Amino acid sequence: MSLPLYSPDLYIPYADIATATNNFQNILGKGGFGPVYKGELLRFGKLTTVAVKRLQYDERSGQGLKEFLTEIQLLSCYKHSNLVSLLGFCEENNEKVLVYEFAGNGSLERYLRPYKTKCPLTWKQRVNICIDAARGLNYLHNEVAENQRVIHRDIKSANILLDHNWKGMIADLGLSKIGRANEDVTYLITNACGTSGYCDPAYIETRVLTDKSDVYSFGVVLFELLCGRLCYIDNADPKQRFLAQVARQYHQEQRLNLIIDPDLENHMNSDSVKEFSDLAYQCLEPDRAQRPSMGLVLQTLEETLKLIEFEETGDNQWISVDENGKSRVMISATNLIFLDGKKCGSVAVSKRRLNDKSESFTSYPSEWMENRWLMIELFQTVNSKKTAYFEVMLEGFNISPEYKQEIHIEGIEFVPVNKCDEDESEKSADVEHQPTSDMEWDEHLPCDYKQFISHLNKGMMNTHEVDLNCLNKRDAYSILSKGLLIDCEYEVPMWFWITKSYGKKCFMLPPILDPSKYNSTKADAKLPSNESRFKHVLESFGFLSINFKFRKGLLSTNTTYACYLVYKIPQGLVYDTPVEVTINDGDCFTLVNQPYRQKLIYLMIPQIPVIGLDGEKRHCSSSNKPKTANFPSKRKDGWWEVNIGEVVPEDQEAFEDSLPWIAKCIPMCKPWMMFLNDTFNARGTISSTVRIGLTIKENFTYPHLIVQGIEFRPI
Repeated sequence: MSLPLYSPDLYIPYADIATATNNFQNILGKGGFGPVYKGELLRFGKLTTVAVKRLQYDERSGQGLKEFLTEIQLLSCYKHSNLVSLLGFCEENNEKVLVYEFAGNGSLERYLRPYKTKCPLTWKQRVNICIDAARGLNYLHNEVAENQRVIHRDIKSANILLDHNWKGMIADLGLSKIGRANEDVTYLITNACGTSGYCDPAYIETRVLTDKSDVYSFGVVLFELLCGRLCYIDNADPKQRFLAQVARQYHQEQRLNLIIDPDLENHMNSDSVKEFSDLAYQCLEPDRAQRPSMGLVLQTLEETLKLIEFEETGDNQWISVDENGKSRVMISATNLIFLDGKKCGSVAVSKRRLNDKSESFTSYPSEWMENRWLMIELFQTVNSKKTAYFEVMLEGFNISPEYKQEIHIEGIEFVPVNKCDEDESEKSADVEHQPTSDMEWDEHLPCDYKQFISHLNKGMMNTHEVDLNCLNKRDAYSILSKGLLIDCEYEVPMWFWITKSYGKKCFMLPPILDPSKYNSTKADAKLPSNESRFKHVLESFGFLSINFKFRKGLLSTNTTYACYLVYKIPQGLVYDTPVEVTINDGDCFTLVNQPYRQKLIYLMIPQIPVIGLDGEKRHCSSSNKPKTANFPSKRKDGWWEVNIGEVVPEDQEAFEDSLPWIAKCIPMCKPWMMFLNDTFNARGTISSTVRIGLTIKENFTYPHLIVQGIEFRPI
């Protein structure tokens, strides 16, 4: 077997090597193919510390020659920072010598029991060394050349060398085999070779060699570093002698903490140890098809290192449990990149990178939390019990000029998704409108119910006049719970009904055409519609006019009401960004302590990107439902509704002789306050027109809507 082609610079005279090693006196240790010496060799005018391997060569059997030639062939052709560098060789007078770069911290096995009573390597150092070794081995498996791979065949801690910076390097390629990268079965070996305790059992049994044989050996090394001991200890308890079998058993039984290096006690229950140990276990799978590739091994180790770095931040995360018992995790903003004083408004443009995939999206405020921080939903992802790494960069903010304060970022929080239910508003409505038996009717009818039923005789909806003197309370409840149209001359028409629970009053008012409407590029139109309770709807382009003509006692006292805009969006239009509601009060509404008259609502449920663990956007999903966001709901009758305010009527006798309805709109996100008497009376009405403006925040245009009216319902 002849020497492979090599660069002349690789050949080093034997005399120079003998001088460098003090005539082979400075021994470092002994490997499988001969002793290793330390030397100082002058190479290209520079004195370099080297490691010299002197092969024990049997000329008659040829043992050692093949390994000698393989090392020269591979290390002279393939260069990588995590492969030990071959500086030269010598073949003279039956001497075969290989000269390598010197690894100042020796081999990895020197730091494990029984060589050391205590492993001096930190958890982070151990993982970094594994990453270095995995990079070198992945290079041999997948990157040495097109359609080619090198299988090492003798991966072990003794063949992982550490330089003065603790960088790990794969060494001793003498047993390596070169095969085709696209072949599952690379070699059929007559006599399997390797080191006991590290060698793949499937390789020993079948004599079939694949790259997954190296993966098995590497998994043994992973468990060595996790347990702080070599894979085989001769004088150990027979049950503990071979680490691979012990580690697999303890991992399966979830007792791995009993054999993990005690020096890793602070990391025992950490995510990084779990990720690392799970990977080591997968590498030792008896079925080679179930073992990961070295590329996946490397990726998982790099993820483990990120976990360690995150765990080292200490108290930079806050873990809590929500009302459903699900975990919430807040990551401190100290791990974020600050924006140097830029200000935050209603829109945040963020770029999210997940596992090296990057894409930009626009997010909007979704919830004021109890501690007065504003939460903005960025994206959604699925917990598949795998580790994923998110990088969120806030690229900028669209800020309203009214907000002058600096922006403070608390952090990024991962919370369980509470999906928006489009039909949620009708769950209560279905119950409210259904009469039940065996109830105390006095508790479920307002005291002035006859005043409302009297309008049934005046309206267009009735076919037979109702005798109020003969009407029992059960029938009255049935009529009012189904609802009736009150449309009397000179009065604002309204749809009125009561709830099932304690007969709370509800009503809906229709919008009107307003010739004085401003800031609209298109004219509104009143259109006939059989889908509306009022038999007509308003086609609106940005501003609504609602004519409020109230009677005393129209709302139940001591009850909080929500005011809903009831609408539809014309087919083909999409409004998934926030809409600003502006309320211009008339005589009926007086705005007090209200510096800004705007409120953000959504006309459609926002769609949030769902990001897979590969960083790709899978699809969009409805936004996580916050407690305080003004998201719309789809009603059972096919219309949409969204809360634009709250009303709290109170019994105030002091106002009886003056205006029976006085409404005050207090600061944004707080309810309108109405003071009234609970008895419906035809005397003392007040009429006013309130304009409600809708502006799309993103481009300051006006939404095109079909509006049925404004509805008041108890919360």
